[in-house]
Amino acid sequence: FFFFFFSLTTTPVRYLGVPLEYYCDSEPYWRRQAVELREKAEKLNGFQLSIFARATFCNVFLVSKLWYVLQVMHCSRVNLQKLHRIFAVFLWGSSWERTSRTNLFRRVRSGGLGLCHLYLRQLVNRFMFFRNNRDPFIRTVIQLRLGRRLPEFVVASVHMKASVRGFLKEVVDSCLFLKTRFSLEYLSTVSRKKLYKDLVETVLPVPLYRALYRVGPGQNVLSRVKKMEVTPGAKSFFFKLHTGTLPVKTWMQEKGLFVPWGVDCLLCKKPETIEHVFLDCWDAVFFWDVLQRTLKIDLPLDAYGIRFLPVSNEEGIPFDLVMLLGLHGIWQSRMAVRHADVNARPVRQYFFQSVCSFVEAQKVQQEVPEWLHQVESLLQMKEF
Repeated sequence: FFFFFFSLTTTPVRYLGVPLEYYCDSEPYWRRQAVELREKAEKLNGFQLSIFARATFCNVFLVSKLWYVLQVMHCSRVNLQKLHRIFAVFLWGSSWERTSRTNLFRRVRSGGLGLCHLYLRQLVNRFMFFRNNRDPFIRTVIQLRLGRRLPEFVVASVHMKASVRGFLKEVVDSCLFLKTRFSLEYLSTVSRKKLYKDLVETVLPVPLYRALYRVGPGQNVLSRVKKMEVTPGAKSFFFKLHTGTLPVKTWMQEKGLFVPWGVDCLLCKKPETIEHVFLDCWDAVFFWDVLQRTLKIDLPLDAYGIRFLPVSNEEGIPFDLVMLLGLHGIWQSRMAVRHADVNARPVRQYFFQSVCSFVEAQKVQQEVPEWLHQVESLLQMKEF
C-alpha cells in the first residue's frame, strides 16, 4: 500500500473470515480455492450419491464457502468458469461433461439440477450492493467513481477520472448487463431472489431435450423423481435418460468413443438407440407386456412417456415410480450383458430387486400406505 511517499508493508488482517491481503490481487486466492475444491470433490466420488444429491451438496457445502468471500472480493469470469467446471465434473461423477453445462443451472422442474450459477449470483449481488446501499461514504464513492460510467443510474456533478477495476468494475458490468435485459422500472423494485430466477430463465437457453417436448403432461418429472424413495443409482439413471446422455451405442459413437462390435443391439441387430432399448427391443417388449397385464393399466410407452412418466397415480399407487423401476431394470440387465457380468440376470429379476427394496422401506414407516399390497403383488409377476 502506498500513500504519497510512504510505503505501508503491513499485511491486512483477516476480517470476518475474508482474506483482505488478496483484495487488490485475488488471482492467487481463487487459484488455490480451485485446487482445494477439486480435491474435496474427488474425495466424495466414492460415495453412492444420486446426481440430485450431488447438486444439493454443491450448493450447501461447496458453494456456500466460496460465496461468503465472493460477496466482497473480486473474481474474474475465468476463475468462475473453473469452479463451474469442477462442479459439473463432480455431478456427473466422471472426468468429462456429458451435456451442455448451462443445463445444470436450470431449476429441477425446468429440466436442470438447480446448481448455483456463481456468475449470475455475482451479477445480482453487485447490482443489489449498488442499488440498496445507504451508507453515506459508500454512496459518495459510487457517485465519484461510477458517475461517468453509469449516467442512467448515478447523478453527480463531480467525477473522478481514475480507472475502475476490481469490485467496482464488477458493479459497473452488472448494471450494464442487467440494463440491456430488463427495464429500469423492473430493476428498481425487484427482489434479489426473483432477479436471480429471472436471470436464469432469460440467460440460459432451454435444453434441447426439453424443447422437443415442451407441450404435454408430466413436465415436473425431475421434481417427482428427486422425491421418490428409490436408490440413488435409479435417480441418476433417469436423469441421464431424460437428458439423452445414457451411454447407448449410438450416443457413444456420436461422442467419438470407441464402440466394439458396432452400434447394433446384440439381440435385435438394429441400432441401439434409447427408444430401441426401452421400447422396441425384445426384452423391453416382453417385460412391458407382462407388467401392464399384471397392473391392468396401459402405460405411456413411447418416446415421450419414458422421458416424462406422464401416468396418473390412481388411488395413490405410484405408477410413475413402478415405471421408473422397470426402466432401470431394463438398463441394469443390458449393462450386465455389455460388461460381461458373471451374475447377469434377466430384466424381471432386477425389477423384483428394486420393488423389494421399495416395499421394505415403506413397511418400516409409521403409517404403511394402503396401496402397498398392490405394489408388492408385482413380485408375483409371471416369467416371460
